[in-house]
Amino acid sequence: MPLARVTGVSEDRAAGEERLERLERLERIGADLADVEVALVRLDAGTYWTCEVTGRPLPDELLTEQPAARRLASLPAPLPLS
Repeated sequence: MPLARVTGVSEDRAAGEERLERLERLERIGADLADVEVALVRLDAGTYWTCEVTGRPLPDELLTEQPAARRLASLPAPLPLS
C-alpha cells in the first residue's frame, strides 16, 4: 500500500477520534449544565441542602466538592434523563 494512502487513513482516524472526543466533552458539559439547572431549581424551592431521597441534610463538605449534589454520597447516583 502506498505511504500516502496509509497516511490518509491515519489522518482520517485521528480526525474521527478528535470528533469523538469533542462530542464526549460536549455531552459532559451538557450533563453538567443540566445538573446546575436542577441545583438552581432546588435552590429556589428551598431543597438544595437536602437529600432528594431521604430528606436528610447534605453535608457542607459534599456540597463544597459537588455543588450540584442531589443525594447523600452513600446513595446510588440518579439515572440520566432521556
